[in-house]
Amino acid sequence: MNGKKIIGTLTAAVLCCTVLLGFPHLTTAPLCAEAADGRLYNQWEAKWKDVTWDGYATTGNSMYTSACGIFSFCNALYGLNGTEADAVEVAQWAYEIGAFRPGGGGTYRDILYANIEKKFGEKFHFTLGKEYFGTVTQPAAINHLKTGGVIVLHVPGHFIAVTGYNEENQTYHVIESAVSDSRGLSGDSWVSGQKLSQGKTAGSWYILLSNTKAPERAEVGLNSGIDYAGANEVIDFVADSDTRNTFALGINDKDGERLSTLYVRDYALSSRQHFRYQLPVGDYSCYVTGANEFGMIDSPDFVFHVYEGAPEKADFKISAEKGETGKPIDLTLSSDLSTEQIVHIRRNGEQYRDLRTVRVLKDSEATDVWTPELPGEYALSAEIANSYGKLEPAAYAVSVSGDVPISFDAAGGTVENAPETVHYPGTYGELPVPQRSWWKFLGWYTQPQETDQPETQPDAAEEQDAEPPQQITGSTKLTNTDAHTLYAHWEKIYQRGDFNIDDRIDNIDAQLVLDRYISSLSGFESAPVDLHGFENADIDGSGDLTVADAQMILLYYVTNTVAQREVGWEHLLDPETTTTTTTTTTTTTTTTTTTTTTTSTTTATTTKTTTTTTTAKTIATTAAATTTAATTTARTTTQNSTAATTTAAPPKTTAASTTTKAATTTKAATATTAAVTSAATAKTTTAVQTTVSTTKTTTAA
Repeated sequence: MNGKKIIGTLTAAVLCCTVLLGFPHLTTAPLCAEAADGRLYNQWEAKWKDVTWDGYATTGNSMYTSACGIFSFCNALYGLNGTEADAVEVAQWAYEIGAFRPGGGGTYRDILYANIEKKFGEKFHFTLGKEYFGTVTQPAAINHLKTGGVIVLHVPGHFIAVTGYNEENQTYHVIESAVSDSRGLSGDSWVSGQKLSQGKTAGSWYILLSNTKAPERAEVGLNSGIDYAGANEVIDFVADSDTRNTFALGINDKDGERLSTLYVRDYALSSRQHFRYQLPVGDYSCYVTGANEFGMIDSPDFVFHVYEGAPEKADFKISAEKGETGKPIDLTLSSDLSTEQIVHIRRNGEQYRDLRTVRVLKDSEATDVWTPELPGEYALSAEIANSYGKLEPAAYAVSVSGDVPISFDAAGGTVENAPETVHYPGTYGELPVPQRSWWKFLGWYTQPQETDQPETQPDAAEEQDAEPPQQITGSTKLTNTDAHTLYAHWEKIYQRGDFNIDDRIDNIDAQLVLDRYISSLSGFESAPVDLHGFENADIDGSGDLTVADAQMILLYYVTNTVAQREVGWEHLLDPETTTTTTTTTTTTTTTTTTTTTTTSTTTATTTKTTTTTTTAKTIATTAAATTTAATTTARTTTQNSTAATTTAAPPKTTAASTTTKAATTTKAATATTAAVTSAATAKTTTAVQTTVSTTKTTTAA
């Protein structure tokens, strides 16, 4: 490209990073340079944990923890002239000359920078300038950055690289090898001078690096990444080089005649430069020259076309309308003229994602691949456009099969052997049956079961939008193709005789019923009773709780729990007409058994009998004590009534009448209580006798 060259000068800056630890021999092979986040080196990449030195097996013996001094130097070089210095090589050399100490030592900057230019200056194309104490807001630092140099800066406990200065807003370009919240720097960013003068990023020392490398690479293209642009657009040309330069962009027509030459000279910014220009419809070529004081280079010619008009033809095809998760589907787009193609993908009626391509179609085809990750029903449509207009060819419906994750919430119960996935399309198949004591399983539903008293009341809009729970059975078709949970719904099973609703029938229920009955006789107010508990304890269906109900509950408990004879309520309520399913029948005069009983069984039965007798006695004693209390209360009431009559000195006829009524009430209460106590004792004794008979029968056997 002789005759096209444009001479300019530029110097560039390089970024450098951390220090290395160890003895002269590495315990891992050197690693190649690898750019990350705009940097040559990112200290927090996991691979640096394995770069250690023999003899330092303690915390900190790796480039991951201790190499900011080495990394900052290498990153600074990369920003200066594009050199990709091997950080492991630099670290090993630094250790050998005593410029680096593993663990708590880090990099000794005075030793490192007293020797590093002699060792690597020619190889990495740099020279060192003066070192300064202070921050980069000093004129010496700013002038160096403005002329293409870079700086390695020391901040509290850390090294960073400063590779540019923007005079317009007075900001500094910083490359950070080890991003941390405490310093508040990203890997590649522009920050203020104030940021570099305070806190964890307050500079205290810096050294200047200058470039000695001629450019070896220059490139130019359109920022869109394509070789077509619209006639009504400002075209964004991007020039790049391996070192900072003065750039000159030459634009020629299709016959090679020069139309324009554009220049950019800015040492302080990145080597990528932008040229913006507008051209009429036609075919063009361009190239860029990159130059600095050490040399220059021309890029290859770049050919592009400026068009006008919207696309008139467009087509969209897919390789299959049925697919499976994880298996690719080919997409083909064609057009007579377009600069952008978008494939819109909707899943289950909702927008899922867009596939974009930057290929330009001019009487040709472009292909792409879509690999569905989730099962469901999809709709694919294409949009083929340029800056003048767009076309939307035919759309497609695609059904994608696959496994849908599913979980089961037993809502207080237990569930076993539950499937983890359900295949779509299809039905739910066999579903597990959960278990929960004293609850009836109603089925699996799409929403949790509502409670009588929800913790929060939904507003009217939420109630209107909320969908009612749908019951799911094995034959229900799977429509929800996202991971979801099924919820168990239950109905409480209330046991007859369970007064306190604790899912068991025992002597406590009988005691509570008896207490309530006696309290009602004494005129005391009892605590409110759960409606189901009241219904459960009303054994005889009288509509009230009586001592007879307490006796029946106690009898049920003694027979079924203590004596361990399975006897139902029907038999206990009407023993004359109902038979039981037990294998042993006992009467007071005849004993029949088909089971061989050992001595240990007899002992156990005797123990149960003793327990039963004690329980029965406890109920009877409690009833007697409570009756006495009721009688005392009645007497007290009478005495108080008499005292009140005497104090008020009413007419004699009134006092006599009141006293007579009180006495009558007292006698009635006493008589009633005695009768209840007698009945309770008699029935309790009968229960004990029945149990004793059972014991004797077993013993006889």
